[in-house]
Amino acid sequence: MPKSTHSKLFMANQAKDVTQIKFNQALINSSKACKSVFGRDKIMLAELEKLKNIKAEQDKEMRELEAKAEAKVAKKQLKKGKKKVNVLEEHVGGIDKTINQISHRNDWDTMLEKAN
Repeated sequence: MPKSTHSKLFMANQAKDVTQIKFNQALINSSKACKSVFGRDKIMLAELEKLKNIKAEQDKEMRELEAKAEAKVAKKQLKKGKKKVNVLEEHVGGIDKTINQISHRNDWDTMLEKAN
């Protein structure tokens, strides 16, 4: 083989090898980048899940606090309602007493009229 052919073939092989090496390195870098991005995505998804859990927990606590506040208000209203009921019962009781007294007087009046 002439030297010029050998050198062209040698150079072609060398170029092919260099290209293959660069391609392989690019593929490795790409794979690393994909893994890196994939890894970051996984980390971000995990962080997102943590944040969702924290938000859900805060929402739950907020609902519990609201329920406690509503229960407190309802309890106060119930106490006020009981006071009103007690006042009404006293008032009705007083009216009943008065009615009984009037009725009793009427009975006495009727008895006195009968006696006369």
